[in-house]
Amino acid sequence: DEGVQAQAEGPVIEQMDLDGQNRRTLFQLEEGYQFHLGNVVFDDHALYIPVDKSEQVMLDDRSSMEVSLETTLYRIDLNSGEAEAVKDMKDEDILDVEGRTIIFEEQRYPEDPQQYLDAKDYERYNAVLTQAKKTIERYDIDTGKSERVETDIDTIEAYQDGNAYWIEEGQVMRFSLQSKTAEEVIDLPKDGGQYFISALIADHLLIESVDDEQDTADQMYALSLSEPQLTPLHQFIEETKEPVQILHQTSDELLVIYDKEGQMEMTWAGTMQFETERAYYGYISIDDFLHDQRSYDPVETLA
Repeated sequence: DEGVQAQAEGPVIEQMDLDGQNRRTLFQLEEGYQFHLGNVVFDDHALYIPVDKSEQVMLDDRSSMEVSLETTLYRIDLNSGEAEAVKDMKDEDILDVEGRTIIFEEQRYPEDPQQYLDAKDYERYNAVLTQAKKTIERYDIDTGKSERVETDIDTIEAYQDGNAYWIEEGQVMRFSLQSKTAEEVIDLPKDGGQYFISALIADHLLIESVDDEQDTADQMYALSLSEPQLTPLHQFIEETKEPVQILHQTSDELLVIYDKEGQMEMTWAGTMQFETERAYYGYISIDDFLHDQRSYDPVETLA
């Protein structure tokens, strides 16, 4: 029942009841700062959210590049709106939560890229960024203590129960924090396009394959991590042929956008793009979704 709304004087977190009543501003940032909306964590009394300050840097070819100056994890009280800085999150993102422990992925560089940014050597700056490896950090939110595990992997697409997952050369890979080793989980079909992990549902990875010509996912699989076993799914929006959009999941249900109404329109660049006039929201049980059933329970929206 919390939402984030952009304002000219700085982004705002607004709080309301599920029926839209009792709406109020919980917290507002200063101008120049932004929330990382995909990294929100809740407990019973507070929300934890990264706050970022960045700037646009002009390059020699007159294009621009956004550079992060600082990122801090804030704790915001859900009753009073009082906020406090909890942790420096420079070069970090939230992967998962295990009890009172937040799991972070940290970019580890062969050398400090800031020196090249300060010298305005943007080519060398970007070159250092592309050489980053991942460090996984377990951070106890109550004690402030951290445990870090350095890896030789350069991407993490999903994390669960002490294991990081990613796709590399047509294989699903797993890195164990306990053994500090990487191993192959399963080979993906050879006739697919560019595979990626789009979600983690219960103990299943949701894997999609992008059609390069259509620039959208045209294949979908559920990978059981307990077996492992790959199952084709057909959870696509009929009008647009794009995957059903998962917005949130509970222990046994998913909140999704399962259908859209609209029409194709030409953009300023002369390309055709689907303009959505209405989106249909609904719940579906995780069990039905993973068994490729389309038994959606519609949800009436406020607007």
